[in-house]
Amino acid sequence: MASLSRPVLGPRSTRILRGAIGAGVLLILVEVVTRAELVNPTYLPPASSVLGTTASLIVDGEFLDSVRGTLTAWAIGLSVAIVIGVPLGVVLGSSWRSFLAATTAIEFLRPIPSVALIPLAILLIGRGLEMRVALIAYASLWPILFNTIYGLMEVDPQAKETARSYGSGRLGVALRVSLPSAAPFVLTGVRLAAAIAQPLPHAFASVGG
Repeated sequence: MASLSRPVLGPRSTRILRGAIGAGVLLILVEVVTRAELVNPTYLPPASSVLGTTASLIVDGEFLDSVRGTLTAWAIGLSVAIVIGVPLGVVLGSSWRSFLAATTAIEFLRPIPSVALIPLAILLIGRGLEMRVALIAYASLWPILFNTIYGLMEVDPQAKETARSYGSGRLGVALRVSLPSAAPFVLTGVRLAAAIAQPLPHAFASVGG
């Protein structure tokens, strides 16, 4: 008679189950603490109230429109920053003279926070999606640009010389050797830029953006 074996949860399923149990215990603890008035409900609302409000927001059309607008501005602004920052970083990182020529302009613009440019952006562009995209792209550009430049500067010179010896021009060396080698730096810049761009739409909301 064949023995029946019990199904065994894998490591990933076990982690998910433990996380769900931990979250459930935390919610119950918050509910008990707030209902017993051990903590002021103004500062720590009951878990049931939080979950109920969250459920109502999920089906709220106005809230979903705001979320959609925020995600749209974030995605477009980050994409614009990538399209501008990566090629510009390749150019500046591949040529030391170009980097020195652009240093003054970069160091002048980089310290200016995007939030400080909101009045100027409203005056020139308006309060719509274009303004949010422009400022998100501006704020997201710098991590991508600098990481791309540093990544290009860290490429092994012998690899570039080998590519040149096989007949590759400057553009070929940049695309076939330098940019693939700098890809980890570029992706790190994109990840940092995505985190920087995320809270910006909330700042724009305060000025009617």
